[in-house]
Amino acid sequence: MEDARDAVQRMRELSCQTIIGASTVVELAEQAGLHGVLSVSADTARKAREEALGILHGQRVEIAKLRHLDGVLRYIPKGRDAG
Repeated sequence: MEDARDAVQRMRELSCQTIIGASTVVELAEQAGLHGVLSVSADTARKAREEALGILHGQRVEIAKLRHLDGVLRYIPKGRDAG
């Protein structure tokens, strides 16, 4: 139990927000203010990891698009007042 508590603390220090594990690990994660995902098998953990990485990739793509658009918008000339 102490090993699991130490592992959760290390993940928190690494800025992890979600931990996948057995019910005890999920409970410890939630006590530490993290999100816990219950995993009943290694296959479930792999699938959850793949899904999380897919979401992360999608977010990075959207951030890159927004940064590109922001860069383009900075170089569009501003209109002049007719006066």
